Amino acid sequence: MVLIWRFHLKRKLSCFLFLFVVLVTFFNVVGCKDQSVIIYTVAFNPNGGELTSNNSQKILSGDNVIVPSDPKREEYIFTGWYTEPECINLYDFNNQVSGSFTLYAGWSRIEYTIIFDANGGVFSGNTSEKILSGEKVIEPALEPYNTYCSFTGWYTEPEYINLYDFNSPVTRSFTLYAGWSRIEYTIVFDANGGVFNGNTSEKILSGEKVIEPALEPYNTYCSFTGWYTEPECINLYDFNSPITRSFTLYAGWSRIEYTIIFDANGGYFSIGDYYYETYTLSFNVSNGSCVTQPTSPSWGTTAVFSNWYTEPECINLYDFNTPVTSNITLYAGWIPVHCINFESDGNSSFGHFDYQFVVDGNFLICPDKIPENYGKVFTGWYTEPECTNLYNFNKPVTSSFTLYAGWGEELIYYTITFDANGGTLTSEPTQVVLRYGKITEPINPTREGYTFTGWYDDTQCTDLIDFDYIVVDHDRTLYACWTVTTYTVTFNANGGDLTCDTTQPVTIGNKVIHPSNPTRDEYDFTGWYTEPECINLYDFNSQVYNDFTLYAGWLLTTYTVSFNANGGSLVGNAIQAVTSGSNVIQPNNPNRSGYTFIGWYTDINCTNEYDFTNQVTSNFTLYAGWGIKTYVVNFNANGGVLTGNTNQTVSSGSTVTQPSNPTRNEYDFTGWYTDIDCTNKYDFENQITSSFTLYAGWEIKNYTVSFNANGGTLTSNTIQTVSSGSKVTEPSNPTRNEYNFIGWYTDRNCTNKYDFTNQVTSNFTLYAGWKIKTYVVTFNATYGTLTGNTSQTVSSGGKVVQPSNPIHNKYNFTGWYTDSSCTNLYDFSLPVTTSFTLYAGWKSLEKYISYLFDSLEGEGPHDVILKGEFTDEIMDLLVAKIKESSVKVNLDLKNTTGLVVIDDFHGCNGLTSIKIPSTVTSIGARAFSTTGLTSVYIPDSVTAIGPAAFFACSKLTSLEIPLSVTTIGSEAFRMTGLTSIDIPASVKSIGQFAFDDCKKLISINIPTSVTTIDAGAFAGCSELKSIEIPSSLKIIESGVFFKCTGLTTVEIPTSVTQIEPNAFYGCTGLTSITFKDTSTWYYSSSSIKIDGSSISVTSSSTNVINLIDTYASYYWHKE
Repeated sequence: MVLIWRFHLKRKLSCFLFLFVVLVTFFNVVGCKDQSVIIYTVAFNPNGGELTSNNSQKILSGDNVIVPSDPKREEYIFTGWYTEPECINLYDFNNQVSGSFTLYAGWSRIEYTIIFDANGGVFSGNTSEKILSGEKVIEPALEPYNTYCSFTGWYTEPEYINLYDFNSPVTRSFTLYAGWSRIEYTIVFDANGGVFNGNTSEKILSGEKVIEPALEPYNTYCSFTGWYTEPECINLYDFNSPITRSFTLYAGWSRIEYTIIFDANGGYFSIGDYYYETYTLSFNVSNGSCVTQPTSPSWGTTAVFSNWYTEPECINLYDFNTPVTSNITLYAGWIPVHCINFESDGNSSFGHFDYQFVVDGNFLICPDKIPENYGKVFTGWYTEPECTNLYNFNKPVTSSFTLYAGWGEELIYYTITFDANGGTLTSEPTQVVLRYGKITEPINPTREGYTFTGWYDDTQCTDLIDFDYIVVDHDRTLYACWTVTTYTVTFNANGGDLTCDTTQPVTIGNKVIHPSNPTRDEYDFTGWYTEPECINLYDFNSQVYNDFTLYAGWLLTTYTVSFNANGGSLVGNAIQAVTSGSNVIQPNNPNRSGYTFIGWYTDINCTNEYDFTNQVTSNFTLYAGWGIKTYVVNFNANGGVLTGNTNQTVSSGSTVTQPSNPTRNEYDFTGWYTDIDCTNKYDFENQITSSFTLYAGWEIKNYTVSFNANGGTLTSNTIQTVSSGSKVTEPSNPTRNEYNFIGWYTDRNCTNKYDFTNQVTSNFTLYAGWKIKTYVVTFNATYGTLTGNTSQTVSSGGKVVQPSNPIHNKYNFTGWYTDSSCTNLYDFSLPVTTSFTLYAGWKSLEKYISYLFDSLEGEGPHDVILKGEFTDEIMDLLVAKIKESSVKVNLDLKNTTGLVVIDDFHGCNGLTSIKIPSTVTSIGARAFSTTGLTSVYIPDSVTAIGPAAFFACSKLTSLEIPLSVTTIGSEAFRMTGLTSIDIPASVKSIGQFAFDDCKKLISINIPTSVTTIDAGAFAGCSELKSIEIPSSLKIIESGVFFKCTGLTTVEIPTSVTQIEPNAFYGCTGLTSITFKDTSTWYYSSSSIKIDGSSISVTSSSTNVINLIDTYASYYWHKE
């Protein structure tokens, strides 16, 4: 406290007083030890950094802290001074100090930007990442894509020299560049049936072009036509196209044709009704093929065709199996033909009889027809009229000649007739025999039930004919004679004795008389059989038609042996049937309570035991023999000590005498038991029926161990009784909803876990320990790459959050499965009750297509996104699935490879949209004709839209054609639903009928790049209101705007020099045409001077009306 004395001084002393007060105040402040001003210490903690000024400040109470210079820390930005080490509250340096404290430097990790540059490829992932200093860059799961290269990793420079190490900490911003390795494809050259001596394969980097082999393959029979993409040689390979896959090129061949001439060589070929003696036939034959032999030529009756020869002299025969390798002339070979005349005798009324043409060296055939001469007999053909030398018909003919008929005196013949006399003839019924000639004895006739006895001259069969001596001097009839047939039936006793004759004669068709039965010792007669084995019993009512033997059947005599249990119970049958001479089969022993079976006896008193080896010769009874049983009962002390006998012998049905109790240290005797485990206590009142052992039962001292589920539920007993020194059996784990059991504890708080190997020495309680359940669901991408976490921790009963789909460059993701075989699709609505792994399902393009279309349900449209490399077979499968399916699909092929030309979807009604991949350069003919397309994505790789590509796609109302397209094929958009179309500036030509009958097309923009618009290009576009013909067009082709009834005015640019007939025919709405130049135009023989103004089309005074009103053959053209 500073005290100021106030003196009432005079005014002159006031200055002195003021000075005095100031000095006193100064010395009191400096020198007074008992004062109220406090100095505090403010410390500065760099908190991991480095201070650049003092580490503390001394501050008077109520003053402010002076802001120190900023500290430094590598890889961090200083964010200010905070009142706590965690840097939560920023210190306000405007605050007055009221105590000592520490300020802590706040730091923020430097954030760097890492850029991912696809480096010529396409990268669909995040193109940049924000990384804190010192942390690591996470390598993108999604790889970039390049049509012609495979990805090799991320590099620190565009030249991809140094591969980036993703384990290194980040200390700056930088760019990582995708590294690429050109894919090397193998191109195989297949000679396709020929021989190729060049390199049969080439290694080509993706995107480069195949070098066409300089050396052509060779084929003996064909000329080389080029290299094709398939063995059938349909599509010629374009060696200017870049490579995107491995494939095989096949040599194409065209068979060389040669001319084969057939020269008749003096003969002639018959062509229709004409004959050409000098005519030759010629054929074109492919190289290596064989020529087909033509119809043989002719040479009248003087020669016959023999074969084809390689020279006119017919020396070398031509082989028609020889492949043709050059032009050939073949000559017909000929063999002379001789004429042989047959002449009758000059006195014959027949004159010239016959003739034959015979090929040189062949034999003359004797005429079947015999000439006739009344009163004479023909004797043969002779070589001279005098009929001296009979002609030999076995002699080859070498010249033409005449044969003469020879004649002798007339011969007399008689007819011999054969009468079967009730039977059936087996040869001709008559014979014509020369007088005094010999009759040929015929084959014997047949008659059922009769025997043929010979041929007779009378019906009574008294005069037997001898064919060696009978005289033929008149016509006569011979008669067959017969006797009735009798058969012999023989009886075979077959081991017995007959009591009748051994044979019996039986007339055909009659029955055998049953003989008396035979006899046989120890056998019974069973009847007469048709075979010795006595299988088929003979029927004596059947008629006899052949000889045969009957056999006696026998059956051994059977005796009955009876078994008497004699007070017991039989186990088997009481009777046995035994054949005479056989043995009795000894049966199973019978039973009798309290007795022992001792054998079988022939008498009831059991004095004579039966011998089962005896042969049975009569009926008899066997009696069971019995004896009383005794049993032994043993006593087992089972670890203790017995005080009496160890066993007792007891008669069957008696009781055991209970022995005195045994003894055992530390155990109590609990009784006698029938089992060593002492579970079944023995009742000494039971009657003895067998020998057995009794075991002493013992009980050790027990302790009680209780189990407390501690909030859960026990799954076993709550108490265990444990013998002293034994171990507690660990019970099955208890259960508790939402908790995992972690073990048994000796205290309720579960701090001391119990050891089940401890020996029990007292009673105690064990408490169940619990930990709330969580499950880990792991995601296995299999062949793909995950785009998120590889696992999720899920509480029991919770649900798995379906992760984003994994990715794969070549395969298609089908879902998450519970098994690695990907057969069971996981349901993400199910509660989680266990840890498990989900496996990403993948299918190759081919299998995915089948899988996808088989699983689609409902009409759709369904989005179908495909990945992988297409082949012709896979494309065929996709098209077939779309056509077979009743659903509609939006098809996305942007991530597929292998397609260069797309031309397969004709008639796919279910195809509603498609995204074409960037590998396609051409949309082929009828590619999407008559489909249900409503939208199409065409990439800028396509250069051509083929003929009828979108023909009749009536639902396609709009389409964007990329700037890469140069040609639009004929009928490309015919009959589509397009309402407007912008043709890009890259298109040079529009094919004929390209937009024909697009009845909804209202507007179209044609750029000046188009130089050709073919006939009918916009015919039938009745809603087209106006069109600007590009200044690049020179000719307006025929029917280009045929029946465009919506057009009202047209301007013809100065570039047009010719308008083909009917270009505007049927444009009934067209009122005027403006020619932009001032030339003179000509139509037929007429002309019209153009001044650049509009000309009325409807005026009859001008020929312009012919543009729309006349279906003309003339065209308009400039002078």
